[in-house]
Amino acid sequence: MGALPAWPLVALAGVCIGFAAICVFARRIRWPRRAAHVLDACRELSRSPRELAFVAAWSLGGATAKVGAATSVAAAFGIGRPLGAALVIVAAVELAAIMPLTPGNVGVASAAVALALAARGVDSHLGLSVGIAFGAVEWLTGLSVGIAGAFALSRHRFSPRFVLAAFAAGTWALVVAFGATVLVPVL
Repeated sequence: MGALPAWPLVALAGVCIGFAAICVFARRIRWPRRAAHVLDACRELSRSPRELAFVAAWSLGGATAKVGAATSVAAAFGIGRPLGAALVIVAAVELAAIMPLTPGNVGVASAAVALALAARGVDSHLGLSVGIAFGAVEWLTGLSVGIAGAFALSRHRFSPRFVLAAFAAGTWALVVAFGATVLVPVL
């Protein structure tokens, strides 16, 4: 689509092919003890194609959801060709996540998004706003999934009514926070 240069895609394909080759040959080669532990996941995934497909599907689903969220944020801010911008945004955020410089990578991901969008001709103020909004979407999604996971793991400790009430209260708090910060200033 022209959103990204071709060389990172070729490098990513090479890494994927290399990982697949390591998974295939990990069972056949006798590795030193320390290296063998690193390759245990590869061995197990190569023994169970069903589990490998399951992990790959969840990974692809997560990446697709992230691109979808970035597309929505880019479209909401009126950026032209939002899907192309989303691909650039996700690539910038993932690159910034490789080595976090601040706790939670606060600010670094937004700056990476602003720089990536500036390279596409988007105003730096708008790019920074998109980066902050995308960071907020990621943070709220992570918070929601984390809370749901905590409730799922502790379901035997609390009654179902308590879990439902806590989930409803949390959802209501998110709706009120969204309304107070986004909708009220618009009105």
